[in-house]
Amino acid sequence: MTIRKTIWLTALFILPIFSAHAQRFDWVKTYSGQGETHEVISSFADNDGNLYILGHFTRGAQINGVDLLPLPNADPNNTSIVIAKLTADGNLAWHKSIYSSRTSSYGYCMKPIGGNRFIVMAIVSLPYDHGYGELNDLYYLDTLLTGNDNYLVSFDSCTSNTKNIFITFDFNGNVVEQHFVELGYLDNFGQPITPRVLGRSNSEKLSTSVLSNELFGIDNSGHIYVARTTVDLQTRVCDTCEGGYRSWTIENGTIGMLKIMVDDTLALYCPTDPSSHWNQQVLVFSPHLDSIVGNFYVFDSTAGIENIYPQSQIWSINIDNQDNVYITVYGNGLPESVRIARSEALHLTTNSCMIKYNPSFFATNTVQLSSTPDPLNFPKLYGIRSTYFDYDTRSLFIMGEVQRDPMTYNNPSCHILYNGDTLDLRNNAMWLRLDMDDMHLISYGKAASSIETSMNDINGTLAIKNSRVFSQILYQGDILWLDTTISIESTDRGMGLMAWDYEGHEIAFYDFNAVHINNRPSQTHIVDSVLYMTGMLFSGATFGNLDPIPAASGSQAFIARYVDTAFLTPYTPIDTTHTDPIDTGSVRITVVGDEGAFVAYPNPFRQKVTIEVQGGEPLTETAWLTDLTGRREQMRLTAEGAGRYSLDLTSRPQATYLLTLTTASGKTHTVRLLKQSDIFSQ
Repeated sequence: MTIRKTIWLTALFILPIFSAHAQRFDWVKTYSGQGETHEVISSFADNDGNLYILGHFTRGAQINGVDLLPLPNADPNNTSIVIAKLTADGNLAWHKSIYSSRTSSYGYCMKPIGGNRFIVMAIVSLPYDHGYGELNDLYYLDTLLTGNDNYLVSFDSCTSNTKNIFITFDFNGNVVEQHFVELGYLDNFGQPITPRVLGRSNSEKLSTSVLSNELFGIDNSGHIYVARTTVDLQTRVCDTCEGGYRSWTIENGTIGMLKIMVDDTLALYCPTDPSSHWNQQVLVFSPHLDSIVGNFYVFDSTAGIENIYPQSQIWSINIDNQDNVYITVYGNGLPESVRIARSEALHLTTNSCMIKYNPSFFATNTVQLSSTPDPLNFPKLYGIRSTYFDYDTRSLFIMGEVQRDPMTYNNPSCHILYNGDTLDLRNNAMWLRLDMDDMHLISYGKAASSIETSMNDINGTLAIKNSRVFSQILYQGDILWLDTTISIESTDRGMGLMAWDYEGHEIAFYDFNAVHINNRPSQTHIVDSVLYMTGMLFSGATFGNLDPIPAASGSQAFIARYVDTAFLTPYTPIDTTHTDPIDTGSVRITVVGDEGAFVAYPNPFRQKVTIEVQGGEPLTETAWLTDLTGRREQMRLTAEGAGRYSLDLTSRPQATYLLTLTTASGKTHTVRLLKQSDIFSQ
């Protein structure tokens, strides 16, 4: 069954997980301002169902009618940071904003710690003039700062006004502690050296003074793991290099030491690897950033080979309850094999991998996808994005994607392999479920489309609960779900929420009906019976029983809360092995048994389903309706003549159901039904 979707549709598509009385969307919030960038970058939920968000916005943005930035003359083109708490009922409990008049401020990541606090990592320009010919006004949390006064840190202690900030809040929005971090460089003799900036923009100049890479992790002792992209060689690259390979070089000496300035007076030193170039380094700080307790590089070296200057980037740092560290790395232009540093004999043989480190920072395992046969450049198309833990089943989940490559996608002999196991992954967003101890593959799930499907970039997440896996997805072309295909134009992107069981079977797909090339989902969280979704929309969207979100002229951030009591119990797949084969390929669904045929129509339906018995014994008036979460409810058929019955399901939510019919002799037959909204079916 194929359904064509056009841009004007605003209705719910299908959502079997959202199909019972204890299910509902509680609320959805959006915010947008006068600029173009409005999104939720990072978020988490506490045990009481409150949601904490770290996002970006521009002047004029509001949540619940509250202005996020009380500065009417702020530059609408500058991106600002918002940190906010939304209560379980959708009210804005508190919010904090950071705005710089000179350049955009960016929030990177937030992580909960200790059960009642969380840390935010961001980049901001302080209100000091360091030779750029202009001062900077800074709205920092609740205060407007301007001029060269000693705000936040001493002016004299800074070599640049751009800093990484680490702010610890309690759950009431109070600042517990904050630290301002600046990165400097020393040569082999301990003398300061200055990078030569190839680009001309302020963002390129200022990027040399921050830790970079936009993410961090926290272990069980509160140590903070920060990723740093290195450029630690004295290497001259042409000023006109394209693609962002190099924004700066070291002209007056190879870096021998990092000097990390924390606040006004604390200087921390860390030696560098003189052979490293476009490597990845992880710095491990003490809980209060007053010391560096460890560091390690990902690769032995990624120096240029045959005039190729590779790139690499850490996409995630996650730490389990035994302080094992899992990092995902993606590279571009890497050699065919790169040795993993701090390991016995591990190598990266594709351009994307997950590496597991023990608490001593020794690499013990890698996860890499490969292909057979090995077409040109095909290994570069694997993206392993992040990792998640289920301690109850000792499962490690890895999220990623296999991107489209026109040279290989239609090659039927090309297979994706994991440690020799062939996976049905081709141009899909995907997750793998591994054993946490020996990394053997247990199962995997995918979101398949005809052009491209992804679970987004560094911000995308999985939500895992009671044998269910949830993720927001982007798709182009035809998205395949169970027996249904949704089609959009190849130049657009659709967005929605997909659910699988732990074995990778598709349970449900909820289509947001938001079609735009720049739509972007962010994070998905589940706490008890609550599922939160965040992201960025460039068009309207539909969230179940709530009013559709109006389309905005630019982007708008969205935050949605959905409640389903079924999440509190493990998901059990429905056993339909006793039924006859189910055909959902036409409008009239026919189930054939030894004693005759049973026809159900229309399918999909909006209100009422008709069942006809053709050449067989009559049905009993009792039937059973089951949704794909396993809920089963007794129904009563209405007889409308010889061999003809009807079932009114007008009050049922849009969903997929299994209808089990019983004949007079006690034989059962099951038909799959798809209920759609009135608007969608027009």
